[in-house]
Formats: sequence, structure tokens, C-alpha cells
Amino acid sequence: MQFKKYTLALVFACLFSASAMADMSGPTPMARVKEGANQLIKILSDPDMQNPQEHDKAIHRLRVTAEDYIDFRLTTMYAVGKRWLTMSPKLQDDLVEAFVQLLERTYLKRIPAYGGQKVDYKKQLISGWGSRVR
Repeated sequence: MQFKKYTLALVFACLFSASAMADMSGPTPMARVKEGANQLIKILSDPDMQNPQEHDKAIHRLRVTAEDYIDFRLTTMYAVGKRWLTMSPKLQDDLVEAFVQLLERTYLKRIPAYGGQKVDYKKQLISGWGSRVR
């Protein structure tokens, strides 16, 4: 049970770490993260997600939904650091795809472990052009 709870928390922490950029013209960062998390939880809660024959389809649904809320390119850029600036556009694209596939293999393949855990949002921190939701 603890593993399930920590896995879900780590998925959301990783997925939304670079997605909550402060944009005062739209929803608050916390509202945006909640919206994305609720969409992913809705998909995870679908009984078809537990069907092994539907696993690849479920992974695709999760990825498409996550891409609406997460800038995987920006997340990868932050993960790589300064070396990102010296990489060719092709290498950057390949690295983004590899990062997304790593997330899929590490977390999304554990769909059967999802057991209805809730996400606890503590606060949002807005500083200049960025924000963080805890």
C-alpha cells in the first residue's frame, strides 16, 4: 500500500514539476495541476485500465492527456541542464522522446498498482515567471 501511495505521488511530482508555469491570464498553477491530475486519475480509475489486453491503449490515453498539461521538452531541458544548449535539435528531440518513454516504463506500466489514492495539495508558490505546487 505504501508503495502505491509513493509511486502515485512520485508520478505527479515528476510529471507536473515543470508544467505549472505562472500565467496570470489563466487558471492558477494549483488549479491547472489539479485539473491535470484529475484527468489522469479519471483515466486510471477506468476499470478497463486493469485489463491486460487494454494496457497499451491505456498507456496511450495517459500520455495524450499528460501532453495537454506537461511540457515534456521543458522538463527534459531542466533535467539535462547546461548541456541541452549544445545539443543538436535532433538529439534534443530524441532525448525528449527517451525521457517520456522512461516515464512510461517506470510509472505508467504500473497502472494495475493504482488503488484510488488521493493527491494532497498543500500550497502553491509563485515567484516571478515560475511556480510550484506542493
